[in-house]
Amino acid sequence: MAASTVVTDREPGLEPTTVGLRDRRRYDFLVLCFWGAVLAWCSLPLSPNATDSDFWGHVQYGRDLLRHGLPANSTYTYTAVGQPWINHEILSEVAFALCVDHWGSGSLVMLKSLSALIMIVSMIWQARRQGSSILSTALIILVVAWSVSFYWSTRPQVFSFLCFGLMIWCLTWALPKWTLANADRSSQGLLAHNNGMCKELSRPSAHFCWLVALVPLMALWTNFHGGFLAGIAVLFAYLGLRSLEYTLGSCGTEWPFCFKCLCLGVGCVSATLLNPYGLQLHTWLVDSVFQPRPEVVEWRPLPWWDLDSLPAWTLLGVSLLSFAGATLNRKRCCIDWVQWTLLLVTAWQVTEHRRHLPFFAILCGYWLPPSLNHFLSFVHQKTFPSNTMAPMAEPLCHKSPTHDRIHRHPFGGLRLIACCLLLLVTLHWSHQWWQRIQSMQVARNAFPVAAFQFMADHQLQGKLFSTGRWGQYVLAIFGAREPSDPGIRVGFDGRYDTCYPRSVVDIHFDFTVGTDAPTGRYRGIDSPLPDPARALELHQPDYLLLDRREPHAMRIIQSKVSDWTLLYQDSLAQIWGRSEIVNQPTSGRHISPTDRRISDDVQQGWVRWPASPNHTTFISQKVLADNP
Repeated sequence: MAASTVVTDREPGLEPTTVGLRDRRRYDFLVLCFWGAVLAWCSLPLSPNATDSDFWGHVQYGRDLLRHGLPANSTYTYTAVGQPWINHEILSEVAFALCVDHWGSGSLVMLKSLSALIMIVSMIWQARRQGSSILSTALIILVVAWSVSFYWSTRPQVFSFLCFGLMIWCLTWALPKWTLANADRSSQGLLAHNNGMCKELSRPSAHFCWLVALVPLMALWTNFHGGFLAGIAVLFAYLGLRSLEYTLGSCGTEWPFCFKCLCLGVGCVSATLLNPYGLQLHTWLVDSVFQPRPEVVEWRPLPWWDLDSLPAWTLLGVSLLSFAGATLNRKRCCIDWVQWTLLLVTAWQVTEHRRHLPFFAILCGYWLPPSLNHFLSFVHQKTFPSNTMAPMAEPLCHKSPTHDRIHRHPFGGLRLIACCLLLLVTLHWSHQWWQRIQSMQVARNAFPVAAFQFMADHQLQGKLFSTGRWGQYVLAIFGAREPSDPGIRVGFDGRYDTCYPRSVVDIHFDFTVGTDAPTGRYRGIDSPLPDPARALELHQPDYLLLDRREPHAMRIIQSKVSDWTLLYQDSLAQIWGRSEIVNQPTSGRHISPTDRRISDDVQQGWVRWPASPNHTTFISQKVLADNP
């Protein structure tokens, strides 16, 4: 009886509000489970644990920097001794070395996946703050994660992508689109009159502190990776176009604020001079950017008719749907021509160089969810015109329990089942992610793991010419940092033109891919005339480590069998020695025919990074090769 009295005395509005809050909590838990599943799935494509060909070098350079300081000239090479080295990835390599030495190689997989998730979460927060629906936001996020997965390897570029995403987040938050003000906001905004030509406008709430944060971000980005140059271009394009929009929208009265923003952009550029090389880094980067690199896959145009371009096509399709949504809903939300102009320019750059695809995907992640939400709302209205459409979007800052009761049905059982399924999916994908970050894998069919065992068993030392993709693997395992150090020095590696003259680069590719490569070639003005065999005599290398997947190199070495002797062969790699060294018993580096190993053994499986040829661990790692 007392209980019924309490219910009777309760105010009429309290019970619906309490029920609405309970529905809200249940709905929020369902949403939380959904986002957990989305983030768990995104963690898989954004955490590949396959080893990149340059990863060995990045770790080794970071270790050398911590031990010996920043080198002024190239190291580990015999073809570019004394050549100045512009290292534009200093902080990245130091971070790699510290993580590997203190927490193992798996910590880097965790580091890059967590960096990606930070950016993904900021995209979700930005989209929900702008009122995008869960469906449109999740769709964009999944497409973005898939699009950048191929480029999200353990390389310094990851820091460029993260810094680029943080920069776009700050710019979008600090300088939103100029909008017409309501009459009741005129007292807070700007009232401009010019013979009746200007409308009542109000500058959006600009958070200038977020622009100030870009100055230290640019300073850090410059020392992490040379991709800051692309960030500077996008920064000035955004600031310039947005300032023009603000100036025209206010009939010129907002030019002091716009001038302040542009001055801040100059401050960001000045912050990039805080690097060990000063302005020399910028001049080298500009010169490097304008040199074609058809030999490098990432610098080639995107192959639109290849299956590998499916993520790019998906991203392009989502972009077109978003643009259609922005156009169809122009009365509710005008098209942001600043953002769409930058999206168009970035998409054009993707067609020129496929390595720009992550930048385009990141812009889509931050800018497209509201427009895609408008498109989905329009389709829903046209498909179900007689039904009252549930709100497709709800800002994070506004939650109405009564609103939930009207538009959401409290199917408690279905929600419980949905939550359980989402939790199971999240746990499954999270378990896969946890297994992946335990270690980095070195594929035996991509790197000469078995050939390195042969080199270690016979203690090869001296000058080694190898294909460029294996150069940093060689120098990290056998490398002699200085010419006087014991070990192996390489003729070329993944540092490319940061420390190698263009003539050495051209000599290397003349041998490995030839002068008539299908992808084309670019030669420096100081390079010698093409001679495919010149690499075999440049500075007289002692050994050759060749990739059998390079047919041009195989043809050249077969024509030089009188000068070179095959010492090792498997299905992936070959090791050749100069005949006058390895065939002379008195040379001290003689390898008898019985010690040579010539076969076509198939290389398969994987070993743990760094795949060093150590008998105590190497044999046990081979056992794991069949269980990746």
